Amino acid sequence: MSQWLLETGEYSDFMIECQGQTFKAHRAVVCPQSSIIDALLKKDLEETQTSTVHIDGFSVEAVQCLLRFIYGVPRPLNVPVNTILDPMAASSTKEFQFKTTGQSQIQVAPTAEDDKKNRLVFLVWANAIADSYKVQGLCKLTCDKIKSLLENEWAPEIFLKVAQVVPIATGDMAVHHLFAQVAAEHVEDLAKHENGLSGLLALDGFFTLFLKHSAARVAELKKTANNQANQAQTLSTKVMACIKKLNDTKKCRHCAVKFDCYIETSLSTLRCAACQTRHPCT
Repeated sequence: MSQWLLETGEYSDFMIECQGQTFKAHRAVVCPQSSIIDALLKKDLEETQTSTVHIDGFSVEAVQCLLRFIYGVPRPLNVPVNTILDPMAASSTKEFQFKTTGQSQIQVAPTAEDDKKNRLVFLVWANAIADSYKVQGLCKLTCDKIKSLLENEWAPEIFLKVAQVVPIATGDMAVHHLFAQVAAEHVEDLAKHENGLSGLLALDGFFTLFLKHSAARVAELKKTANNQANQAQTLSTKVMACIKKLNDTKKCRHCAVKFDCYIETSLSTLRCAACQTRHPCT
């Protein structure tokens, strides 16, 4: 029903306007999920009686994403990958770049790298509009999607470009922390790129977050190294105990034959090859 209301605009009682495009919306659906829009509507009704919310600084696609989420449309983030990155640009999503050669123009379709970058940047702006209008569910959804893309399709060049957008676009600190964490995890990769790591550290607020997550990463690696060292020590102790037991045992205590054995996977017991009797090593 909510999706039908969004698609048809039936029974609408207020409007959302962005870049000259208007969307019919419903207070009963939108206001419980966005305290900001609720407050803007109350203020607008008191001052002008127009019941219109004007959204500036975001693309039409970002507003559509916000409304799709609020109205429960399946896959609200399922937007065209060629969405224009500039939130103040025209809303067309199908424009190709043009390269000029002499007097002619050649149409150039976006590359796979462009698609990945555009997808990430769109998710950052979708997160930004969700944060601006306090739609927490969409904030979490976009942050989770960004994390998944960064983890499953790691590309340092794309990461460095998208990271530049984060402090400009969104105030959601979960996304800021996410990019700092990913940078700390891939610091060696990023350091290989000219001005890559230094460019990141120059971003507003990034240096402090990067240090925090780098310290956490070092602590995690140290803990892993200590665990591995402890495991190696435990393994060595078990092996030495098995060797001692083998040297001390000439015959099986059960069948009395010459002791020929194998070691259980636990490395704590020898078994007689003839009768399967267990000979604990400790």
